[in-house]
Order: sequence, then structure tokens, then C-alpha cells
Amino acid sequence: MSWRDDGLKWNSSAYRGINEVYIAADRIWKPDVTLHEDVTEAFLNVEKRFRARVISDGQVRWVYPVVLRYFIGAQYPFSLE
Repeated sequence: MSWRDDGLKWNSSAYRGINEVYIAADRIWKPDVTLHEDVTEAFLNVEKRFRARVISDGQVRWVYPVVLRYFIGAQYPFSLE
């Protein structure tokens, strides 16, 4: 997931050319996006374990794991005629 946060911009030349940093995801604002009925015990508190990449222009990228389960309701056996 990625977004731009103007509050996280900085002038990289003022900080020895540092153009990107990694910040704990629970320390920054994130869009309120939730996958309902997908929370498994293994991924609770995911914000504390996965850091977000922040670039000096305010671009934020946060990659974290999700578990997706789905069901395809098909009738078996079926014919391909």
C-alpha cells in the first residue's frame, strides 16, 4: 500500500543526502483500510513488526502480509461439453 504524506517530507540535502528512511508503521499515520474477517492470530499487531518506507518527497510505502481465504462454489463433477 502506498500514499503521500506531506507531513513526512524533508529536504534530503539538509540531512546529508538521506533520501529514505524506514519507520515503524505504528508511529505514522496510515489510511484506515481493513480486511474484515481476515485477522488471524499470526498477523495481529502487524503494525509493530513491519516498517514503512518513507521517501523525502513524502511518498510512503507499507508492505505487510495478509492471509486471504476464499471459496469458489462449483458443482463437481461437471461436464465440459
